[in-house]
Formats: sequence, structure tokens, C-alpha cells
Amino acid sequence: MKKIGICGKIGSGKSAVGVLLAEKGAFVLDLDVEMHRLYTESEELRTKISERFGAVCVQNGTVDRAALASQVFKDPRSLKDLEKIVYPMLQKHAENKLKRIENSENPPQIGVQNPRKSGCGLTRGKTLHRRLAADNTAINSSTEHSTRQLKKVTSYPVTS
Repeated sequence: MKKIGICGKIGSGKSAVGVLLAEKGAFVLDLDVEMHRLYTESEELRTKISERFGAVCVQNGTVDRAALASQVFKDPRSLKDLEKIVYPMLQKHAENKLKRIENSENPPQIGVQNPRKSGCGLTRGKTLHRRLAADNTAINSSTEHSTRQLKKVTSYPVTS
């Protein structure tokens, strides 16, 4: 069983590549979706965010992403602080989920869809076997075939 990292800029087609891999039977772990899940499910994460960025960033048992964004995207130091809080927790969460999949009977190929090239530590050679970089997807959400309109997907070996 191999793990394939899927990376690219916003709107580059990562989701489209993930859909294509899923159609071929792969399990696709979308780290952006998992991060949003942690915002609501991890009390530890919410506490750390509240302590660093204020209670205004945690409302009704979840992270208020708009309030958090208003702080971190205007101050590079705040963004770094958020990354130091979020990415280790996301990495641990993702690695645990991947281990459960790997240890299942007849584990599928795995795609790790990530908005960050660094993969939150998941792109080390011992973890991923290949990295796919999506580029310039033509999106037409009204058609069933929108995910097949990728203009370019480049495959790279992952180095440690």
C-alpha cells in the first residue's frame, strides 16, 4: 500500500485529484476537512487558540474561523503562532487516522490532500511515496465531469 500526497495552491485542483483517486478506490484524507473537524472536536485545540488569540475566537464550542482569520492574516507572527498550535495536532490526528486505515483488512491506497506543500510533517519520505501537484483545474460545477478537467498533474518522488 502506498500513500500519495496531493498538494497545490488554492483552486489548483487538489480536490479534483482527490476525487479521481477515490474513484479508483483510494481512501483520500483531506487535511483541510480534518482541520475543520478538529476545530469543533478538540477541546485542547480550542483552549490553546482561546488562550493565545482570545475568547472571541472560540464561540459556541467551535473555533470562529472569521474572528481567528481577522487576527492571524494581518500579523505574520500571529499566523506562525497559530501554525505552531494547529499543525502538530493535525499531524498527530492525521497519522492516527492513517494508521487505522493501514491496519484495516485489505487497506486501500491512500491519498493525503493538503493545502500546504509541507504536509504538516506528513510528506517525509517514510510516510508518503509520491507527491502529486495539481495545477490549473478548469471547474464547471454544473457538469458531472468537472473533476476530469485537470490541465496538469505532476508526480514527484518524495525525498526525506
